[in-house]
Amino acid sequence: MDQFEVVMERLQQQFERAVMQMRQLPYQVDSATKLRLYGLHQQARFGNNSRTVPAPWQTIEFSKYGAWQDVKGLSAEQAMRHYIELAEAIGRSQVCH
Repeated sequence: MDQFEVVMERLQQQFERAVMQMRQLPYQVDSATKLRLYGLHQQARFGNNSRTVPAPWQTIEFSKYGAWQDVKGLSAEQAMRHYIELAEAIGRSQVCH
């Protein structure tokens, strides 16, 4: 395994831990943060959004679509790093309260 593969494997592991951490939060995070996490997660897993735009009255799906579109163009690595940073910031903010 070369150096890049090792780094990517570690990043993937960190990302998976952060995803589990966010799924097990004992408290609520605001909607904007949840949508940001969703968009980054989808971008990391699937790349750019190729789904059809939902109707605006489908508010949840429309919001999710927009959150994913907001991170369009990020590489999987970049999206994972942003997700991890946001998850760590959420964790730190909860420790302080």
